[in-house]
Amino acid sequence: SPNSLATLSSVYKNFKQYDKEIKIHLQARAEERRVGKECRTRWSAYHLNNGKLDKAEESALKLVEIDSENYESYELLVKVYNQAEKYEEAIKVLEDIIKKFPDKEEEALIQIGAAYIMLKDFKKAEERAKHLLKKFPRSPNSLATLSSVYKNFKQYDKEIKIHLQALEKYPKLETQIVSPLIEAYLNNNEFDKAEESALKLVEID
Repeated sequence: SPNSLATLSSVYKNFKQYDKEIKIHLQARAEERRVGKECRTRWSAYHLNNGKLDKAEESALKLVEIDSENYESYELLVKVYNQAEKYEEAIKVLEDIIKKFPDKEEEALIQIGAAYIMLKDFKKAEERAKHLLKKFPRSPNSLATLSSVYKNFKQYDKEIKIHLQALEKYPKLETQIVSPLIEAYLNNNEFDKAEESALKLVEID
């Protein structure tokens, strides 16, 4: 506890063991920060779950300020902004994540694409999805993200092309890809192809 560390540091101080006293002070500060971060995280999550988005945002922003090297701090702030429908703010945080945490770039780009879909900005949603595909060409998530953009903006012919490309590239994921392909065919009024794909899916199962 903080009192225990304070007592121990006082002992070292009185006996002029300053090196040990300094270590205890540093330990106390680290513990204070750790507890503070945990409280902020829980408090923000509590407000978020109870619909108090302003307070959730306030706590999440403070958490990023005091723990700027922790990916989870930014992740929580993005979640708050998405729930508050502040998609432009969420995008800014996601861009920061890409700069600070390069290993999280794929997930951040997927979320940026989704945010632009919510903003009904087709050009930027498509642009980011294509950038994702260029950066991560081997990831099934890249084609899935681009197909999602086309689906949400009702460009079903382009969506179909992406699904067919995914089928060719990832044959082991056929059962996962065929269902949205069938839906895209139906949305594009291509009943025969939808039927053909559905019959094939039955054979696979």
